[in-house]
Amino acid sequence: MFLSRCLFLTVAALLSCQAIADASNEGQAYGPELEGFDYPYPVKQFSFPSQGQNLHMASMDVSPAAPRGAVVLLHGKNFCGATWETTIKVLSDAGYRVIVPDQIGFCKSSKPARYQFSFQQLARNTQALLASLGVEKATIVGHSTGGMLGIRYALLYPEQVRRLVLVDPIGLEDWKAKGVPSISVDQWCQRELQTTAESIRRYEQATYYAGQWKADYQRWVDMLAGLFRGPGREAVAWDSALLDDMIYTQPVLYELDKLTVPTLLIVGDKDTTAIGKDLAPPEARAKLGNYPELGKNAARLIPNAKLIEFPDLGHAPQVQDPEAFHKALLENLRP
Repeated sequence: MFLSRCLFLTVAALLSCQAIADASNEGQAYGPELEGFDYPYPVKQFSFPSQGQNLHMASMDVSPAAPRGAVVLLHGKNFCGATWETTIKVLSDAGYRVIVPDQIGFCKSSKPARYQFSFQQLARNTQALLASLGVEKATIVGHSTGGMLGIRYALLYPEQVRRLVLVDPIGLEDWKAKGVPSISVDQWCQRELQTTAESIRRYEQATYYAGQWKADYQRWVDMLAGLFRGPGREAVAWDSALLDDMIYTQPVLYELDKLTVPTLLIVGDKDTTAIGKDLAPPEARAKLGNYPELGKNAARLIPNAKLIEFPDLGHAPQVQDPEAFHKALLENLRP
């Protein structure tokens, strides 16, 4: 009876969310698991049970003949495994085995309507994937929300982490404590369903690329926009809303001093990312997403941490200036 009621409430919420969908968002449409969008390397699906249901987790596994070690790339909230395309090639060419999952709720992985999303759960899913691939220890590279996941992974499985690399991680401040008001999952869903290619581009240009724009960036806009144009847009928006709530309610700030693995922080100082910033009153909004300050504070809190700052880059340095980013990354992956 309880399960039936939960399912009924979930369906009702989805229908409510669907009602405000923006039908004017025209262009290429992709399926709910990003069907129709090609990844740069073959994608395999890892099937596993979780929370009473059978799920599958997409990943790319790119390996040279004699790898010098494994590197796991964790994507952010508005990214997918494919966004790591250039980084995969650079690391693979340097001799590393590169494993790139799409987390549950994202991209080419399952979109469960009934799931308790937490960074602990995503970390366990990722650990199960790596175990299935025979990977006992790896360098974990997490970008944005993937940085939050990387921190949680390193806290849960420190003996399985050779090094932690955090690229403009979010969660380095407590948005709720700083004045971002709480909203319901239904409200998050309504916001997600207002997503268009134009809204994505405006946000990414301002935040990810520090006001710059190159034609190469458009592919990642089309990737996201296509998910919200496709036949599964309500399921995509619903899981995105659940993930928004997870990110908002689970900052990693308070556990940075508990990390025990060598950690590299790579920060674009022009990044201003903060979940729900537009919801905050102006006086609070002005203090959110100060990455020069957040990066330095995180480096002070994390034992055995090194901070690299890019003064002119935004939230996605690996996309905005791949040459500078990969030079720094490779130099710091060496023993």
